[in-house]
Amino acid sequence: MTSDPIRLGFSAESANGQPQTISESLDLLEARDVDTVEVPLLWMELVLNGRVMPDRLAALQAALKDRRFQWTAHAAIGLNFTCDPAYLPLHMALARAHLHIAGAIGAEHMVLHTGFFATGSSSAQMARLYDQQRESLMTLAAEARETGVILCVENIFSEKGNRITASPSQLAAELRLMDDPNLVACLDVSHAALQCDAMGLDFEAEVAALIPLAKHVHLHDSFGRSGTIPVHTRFEAMGFGTGDLHLPLGWGNLPFDRLLSLGQFPAATIFNVELNKHLWHGLDDTVAEGRRLARMARVAR
Repeated sequence: MTSDPIRLGFSAESANGQPQTISESLDLLEARDVDTVEVPLLWMELVLNGRVMPDRLAALQAALKDRRFQWTAHAAIGLNFTCDPAYLPLHMALARAHLHIAGAIGAEHMVLHTGFFATGSSSAQMARLYDQQRESLMTLAAEARETGVILCVENIFSEKGNRITASPSQLAAELRLMDDPNLVACLDVSHAALQCDAMGLDFEAEVAALIPLAKHVHLHDSFGRSGTIPVHTRFEAMGFGTGDLHLPLGWGNLPFDRLLSLGQFPAATIFNVELNKHLWHGLDDTVAEGRRLARMARVAR
């Protein structure tokens, strides 16, 4: 366990969705002495029609028992609080189920993505749905407070023309507007690069806007190039250097050192590495590089 101001975490893997299969990746991470582990609720068979499956939760709790890690959790990527209002109850039910699980495993943070809109959505439509998202997130933040979990809202990306979503600076403005201590940012550096490439935004300025709110940071490498070239396999995507590749740190060209100089992170921030499962052969170098980045980052006092 580190005594550094910023802890280093790593996202675990579940082999086939069954909670007990997370143990293999936990063994690998325990041998690398990471501080926190992000439990991938989105990849696990834990919730059915908005309800937690008690036997699956018990299996997950058993798999995590007696491990020395501190825990975080990642909720479903499909959650979208700027959805059609007719579907909002389904999104809230799944979010609440994942929040219940996060509380039951003692997760400090639960990551969930910011909303997205269909292309062609009008400004008036998006304004109404941003109101809906704020109300939803603030409701969940109040419930998270009761379970001891902090919600970390992650920036995502548009690619080019496939959806509309907030830039990192827009997400920062939304979080400041809600002004809830249980509602902070998850800065995903690669997602920020892809959004800036798609939208023609200033990468450094966008990252700098979110850093002061980012108690959680997702680290993985890419080339910041929107995935507009059709590919058939993840290896083709790697070959083209396009899209959200989740590469080992140092394999892409994201300027992590320079970005970390742009501001101060909140106290108790976690840097969590998200490495694609087929690239875990790069685990050792990525943990070492993640630890280096965590040590060089500045933290507000």
